[in-house]
Amino acid sequence: MKTKIDSRYIVMTALLIAMQIVLRRILSFNTLMNSVGFGFVPIVISAMCYGPVNSVIVYSIADIIGSILWPTGPYFPGFTLTAAISGLIYGLLLYKKPQKTSTAILLSFVASLLVALIATLGLNLFWLCNFFDLSLAALLPSRISQAAVNIPVHTVITSLMWLKLYPMLEKTVLRNRISA
Repeated sequence: MKTKIDSRYIVMTALLIAMQIVLRRILSFNTLMNSVGFGFVPIVISAMCYGPVNSVIVYSIADIIGSILWPTGPYFPGFTLTAAISGLIYGLLLYKKPQKTSTAILLSFVASLLVALIATLGLNLFWLCNFFDLSLAALLPSRISQAAVNIPVHTVITSLMWLKLYPMLEKTVLRNRISA
């Protein structure tokens, strides 16, 4: 069976990749060890609109292109793996539109918490300690503070996007997602 992919899907995926690169690499505060910005927003939109596979693709490609064009250090594929896992978490938790505001807030919180624990405090910390031969004791306080700030901010922004932006996207961009 052949699958026809809607051109809007391809264009939206490319647009989300470009948005993620700009928000993460240019319009955020980046150091080798920490990053503060809104680079997660296109990934959340991808997860909400197209699901886990698309959000993994968007985050992985954006990470590779962004690290080549605007490096904050040497390219390391472990960070791309972390990006893919973060996209997967967002995609698995945010793909289906919730019926209640409380469900949207809860799922947004769980997604933000899991990404912070698994990506920020887990894999990225592991990569930084092993790839750059840095001390866990030196990195842990800044990573914990980054996660403590990001979790509530990401939860609020994700909830608002799910409740306000997604209905608009559903009426326009997502009318014909993928047809068989």
